[in-house]
This record gives sequence, C-alpha cells and structure tokens, in this order.
Amino acid sequence: MSIGEQPQVDEKTYRVLALGTAKHLEQIVQGCLIAGHEVIPVSSIHDAMECLDGDSPIDLVVSETHLESESVFDLLKAVKSKKRYDHVRFMMLCTNASDLARFASQSIQSAANMLGADKYLIMNDFDVKRLAKEIDALMPIPG
Repeated sequence: MSIGEQPQVDEKTYRVLALGTAKHLEQIVQGCLIAGHEVIPVSSIHDAMECLDGDSPIDLVVSETHLESESVFDLLKAVKSKKRYDHVRFMMLCTNASDLARFASQSIQSAANMLGADKYLIMNDFDVKRLAKEIDALMPIPG
C-alpha cells in the first residue's frame, strides 16, 4: 500500500496520526497500513494538533522521537494533559539514530515514559513489519 491507499475502514480499524520527518514518514505510514489502520500523515506538531482537534477522533499517535526543529515532547504533553485525548495512545519511535541519540536514548525513553508515552520503540534499522507488530500489540482489539 502507498501513502495514498488506505485500508477499507471498518470496526477493526483505528485512526493513526503519523508524525515524522520526510526521511521516515512514509515508512511510518507503511507500518500503520500493514497493521490495517487508517493513517493521517503529518510533518509538524502544528498539523498534528489540528488533526487531533478535528472532528474525526484519533486513536493512536506514532511519532518519530527526533524531529527537525521541534520537540515531540511538546506534542506528547499536549496529548496526555487534555481530557479530550485521554483515549489516545502514543508511540514514540527512535530509528536510525545518530551516535548522540543512541547515547541519550535511555534518558529520552525515561522522559517519554514519565510524560505518558504508551510505547517507546527503538529500531537501529527501520523495520516496517516490526512497527506493524508493535502497533498491533499496543492497541486493543477493536470491536
């Protein structure tokens, strides 16, 4: 499936907001699609908040940990601090990290967990199928 192709929406489908850099956003979208969910790709926290505040509910946010000139922690705090989003699960994804990012990974993961991230996933090399499995494990079976 490509970014333009969405799975047929039914009662077993979640709406996933995918936030990432140009380098990884398509791979994040592919993982969500393989898991069988509807995906809304965005490339900024501003766009993510507009989607979250929209009429169609979001069930899961999958975000790259290391964004360009933005802090994913700002989005995580916004999602976890508002009752309107209390049902939204949040997965942070660290992939293809630089040496500095790998060094700081444990601290970043601890901060993410303290702020309410439901999953902090580290992948040395991006694995779309693993991401799909991790999404399946995180989300309850709809129905």
